[in-house]
Amino acid sequence: AMRRVIYASSYIESGLGQAFVANNLNGIQAEGGQWTGQNIYIKGVAIFRENKTKLCRSFAYYDKWQDCTDHVRYILTNNTGKAALIPVDPNDSDYFAKQYLLLWGGIPYANQTPSEINVTKLAYEKAKSVITS
Repeated sequence: AMRRVIYASSYIESGLGQAFVANNLNGIQAEGGQWTGQNIYIKGVAIFRENKTKLCRSFAYYDKWQDCTDHVRYILTNNTGKAALIPVDPNDSDYFAKQYLLLWGGIPYANQTPSEINVTKLAYEKAKSVITS
């Protein structure tokens, strides 16, 4: 389930696989110092306009896209809040969608729209089709 979560979140954050910057597949922002001590993954900061808000934001820069996926794996493994993103049933795309919108997008369950849930579920379904075990 971990690999599917990493794939699905990367797919969502890269505009459904269309674009990413600084080898940052997950849109990980570098503001606020929350990644202190994790420079084994992050090699610098890149300033870009955020797609959603159009504001200039600091994003983590990675030497290789694999460093980004390793960092996301680290976050999911070591951050108990984000670990809740991983479904107990690796085929539960509904769970992933609602948890992703809550934990990664900051959207409470009551405010999640059917459209947001469906798009996010489709990303996990795509991950299931690519990662079969």
